[in-house]
Amino acid sequence: MKKYRCRPLPLMLVLAGVMLHGAPAAFAAGSGGAGAVGIPGGGAFGGPAGNGNGGQAIGQPGQNGLGPGGSGGGGGSDGSDVPASGGAGLPGNEAPSVSLNSSASMIGGGGGGGGLLIVWSDPHPAAAGGAGGSGVRLFGAGATQLDNQGLIVGGGGGGGGVIDWGGWVNPPLTLSSVAGGQGGAGVVAEGAGAVLVNSGQIWGGGGGGGGQVTSLEGGSSVPRIGRGGDGGVGVALAADNQRLLNIGEIRGGNAGASGAYDFGLGGVGVRVSGNGTIVTQQGTIIAGLDSRNARGTAIWLSGAGNTLALAQGSTTLGDVLLSPAGGNRLKLAGGATAAVAVTGNVTFGAGGIYTVRATPAAFDRLDVTGRAALGGATVEVTAQPGAYSEHFSQVVLSASGTFVGSRFAGVTSDLAYLTPTLTYSADDKQVTLTLTRARVPPVDPVDPVDPVTPVDPGTGGTPLRFADLVSGRNARAAANAVESMPASHSVYGAAISLPAGAPQGFFSGLSGEAHATVAAGLNNLSSAVRNTPLDQLRGNLAAGSAPGAPTAAAGVSDASPLPSAMPVSQARPAWAQLVGNWQSIGASGGNAAARQRTGGVFAGADGAVGGGWRMGGAFGYTDSRLSVDDLASRADISSYSAIVYGGKAFAVGAGKLNLMAGAAYSWHDIHTRRQIGAGGLDQTLTADYGGNTTQVFSELGYALGVADGLTLEPYAGVAWAGQRVRGFSESGGSAALSGAASRNDTTTTTLGLRGRQTVALGTLAGSVSAGLGWRHAFGDLTPVSRVAFDAGQAFTVTGAPISRDAALVEVGADLAVGRGATLGLAYAGQYASAARDHTGRIEMRWQF
Repeated sequence: MKKYRCRPLPLMLVLAGVMLHGAPAAFAAGSGGAGAVGIPGGGAFGGPAGNGNGGQAIGQPGQNGLGPGGSGGGGGSDGSDVPASGGAGLPGNEAPSVSLNSSASMIGGGGGGGGLLIVWSDPHPAAAGGAGGSGVRLFGAGATQLDNQGLIVGGGGGGGGVIDWGGWVNPPLTLSSVAGGQGGAGVVAEGAGAVLVNSGQIWGGGGGGGGQVTSLEGGSSVPRIGRGGDGGVGVALAADNQRLLNIGEIRGGNAGASGAYDFGLGGVGVRVSGNGTIVTQQGTIIAGLDSRNARGTAIWLSGAGNTLALAQGSTTLGDVLLSPAGGNRLKLAGGATAAVAVTGNVTFGAGGIYTVRATPAAFDRLDVTGRAALGGATVEVTAQPGAYSEHFSQVVLSASGTFVGSRFAGVTSDLAYLTPTLTYSADDKQVTLTLTRARVPPVDPVDPVDPVTPVDPGTGGTPLRFADLVSGRNARAAANAVESMPASHSVYGAAISLPAGAPQGFFSGLSGEAHATVAAGLNNLSSAVRNTPLDQLRGNLAAGSAPGAPTAAAGVSDASPLPSAMPVSQARPAWAQLVGNWQSIGASGGNAAARQRTGGVFAGADGAVGGGWRMGGAFGYTDSRLSVDDLASRADISSYSAIVYGGKAFAVGAGKLNLMAGAAYSWHDIHTRRQIGAGGLDQTLTADYGGNTTQVFSELGYALGVADGLTLEPYAGVAWAGQRVRGFSESGGSAALSGAASRNDTTTTTLGLRGRQTVALGTLAGSVSAGLGWRHAFGDLTPVSRVAFDAGQAFTVTGAPISRDAALVEVGADLAVGRGATLGLAYAGQYASAARDHTGRIEMRWQF
């Protein structure tokens, strides 16, 4: 093999892009230097240090910032057969949290320059420049944070050293041995969960210039320049779940000067190597230049599940790269939709996601000046609230350098009734997104789909109807009514724009079900109106009489006895009662659950009218709040009642047959309020209307004394209630309903057993009572309302049903608190399969 003889030549060292000349024995190791953006860092040469291995000069410190700058790396040694590479610079600052104001700066230490090395044979040691230190190193987890308003610069890489080939060697010569040092990162964040905010400047350090190798080829001296050092990363996010907000400037460092055979790479502006990190770019991010002045990568998501948000008005110079690790997302920010440009190439990577926000008038758009590689990525459409049309198209991605034949793997959206599709321009430079009405495939006649069961949207067959994605009679009725509206109606536009999962709640809320449920609430009020006076009358019928005052008389007289000597009735004819009621009705049959609370007061009186009969009258006022929480609806009901009642106790055998009956009329003032807040609608709908309830009722019981002070009374009752509700018109928005007048007639029958025991507390007389019963109802148990929007067809909705059967529980106690007054407490409950009703009463009765 042919060999060449190398001889020593004058030293020619490239440092900071400058050629320095001198004799081999006159120079020692290079010193460390402070780097800067745009120029190679470090590598200033040292002074004489003697011959052989004596050159070990320590590099100069980096420039001072908030604290001391990082120290420069050690210079390489001179002589032969010993390592001559420069040492690495130290960080400008290392801490869990750093804050710089606008006038502060922080610069990492420069790498040491490579030394002089005389080599006579292969293999040989290196004389490379040392790496620059980072400007700031953040470490620790959790509270790690950076707030930069000033200047942070990574240390420059040291310049490569000199190798003088003085013996016979085999070409080609290796130039990596004299490479410039890599520039230091501006900021390195190593703590998971770190938060970085940059409103100042962060620059990666410049790479060191390549060193020189000289040899003899063909009898002449041939100098060759080594590889320039890579530029430093602007910001390196090296852990999981970090956050970077950039509203300032971030630059990758430029590569060091290189020879013609190998080139240094420009520094990445922002590199994410962890997972779950979010980078929000609102300012400027610039990739560093390589040794050929070509710009490299501005932003690189190399982990998985990371998100890059590019804001409208931001500047990104250099490539954007999403690695194929999976789940890395690129989205645009600023306004409802944004148009953002990237000056460079964009690579989405397999498993990547391009998120496009949509409004009825525009979509996000990304414009790339270079190429865009789409293969394996997915477009994800997220719709903003609004009234969409059933067909809308717009360009969402353009690339001046084409897509190089690549295509997205698919497109998804969160819309229920609109399907996204992607089309590509003939010149391979634009992607157009189109939203059209979803369709369902034809139904196989032998295997029909249950029309009540929601179905998934398809791409063929017939258009997907609003009712296809909802269940329940009320929601489907409302959906069909909206379907019949013109497409220009705002409610129709809101429906077509619904996100997936929203149709059920939206159409249930639109239906106005709460108006029908009001009937169930009014039916509950009718129970209190009829039970209250009968409870008072029952006590008076069983009161009996007390003996009159004694008289003193001698002999026989035809004179009438004094009135005070006549027996005295124990009845308490005048009474007043406070009532509290709490009712809950569970969801069933597609109806939402409802609850009602009521407070009220009743007062009345009854008296003997002859022949053992008693007649009375009463008035009552109740205030109720009926809530249907799942539908954001409520009704406030004020009711005014007038009651007449009467009865008689017939002596039958050992007991008494108690017959009672009455009639009542109640007027209701109803105020409803519904909130519609989906599909871009935000409306509060209200209505005021009236209603009335007429009822007649009766009860027959047989009271039998079975022990000292204990009376048992089996009983049977029947009642009819006719309810009328006037028509109404809501106000408050385009989803307002108008309703026709309605009526509901119900009949209830009751069977039960009561018991009453008299008691004495010292000198005070009282009683305790309890009862069990069963109530059965029939008639219009499912209240309905006929309603309509201001456009489209009318429809019928049903309210919460009235329970057909319920168990009854009663307990009570009363106590004479004076010669003519009695205080009583009572509880009555109704327990049905899907409803509960609890009533508490405090009452006072007086004798006059």
